[in-house]
Amino acid sequence: MQLLIFLSLVSGLNKSHVLDTVMNIERQMEVIGQFNRRVWFREVASVLGIRLSDHEVNELVKTYWDSWRSGSKLFSDVLPTLAKLRRCGLRLGIITNTDGELGLREIEYARMVFTNYLT
Repeated sequence: MQLLIFLSLVSGLNKSHVLDTVMNIERQMEVIGQFNRRVWFREVASVLGIRLSDHEVNELVKTYWDSWRSGSKLFSDVLPTLAKLRRCGLRLGIITNTDGELGLREIEYARMVFTNYLT
């Protein structure tokens, strides 16, 4: 919601139009395999006719991932399953198509409750 409010205020457009634009750009980017949210938000800004600084784009990306993470919940069987796989001697890791600089990803991974089950 913070994203929509910010983009709506900066563009002078209503939140519904901004949301439609964001969703359309998201679909287009996924079709072409572009998962870098900085690219997504630059394109959204272009379509909305606004200019964003690098700092503003970075803040939008951070807000996007904070929102995504807060709405994402582990299924109840994830931790017991990871523990059992680890006890069986399997090496576990993460494969992701997330964006961001390596250092920021490591910070995000450290916040995830299941990372202590990874090798």
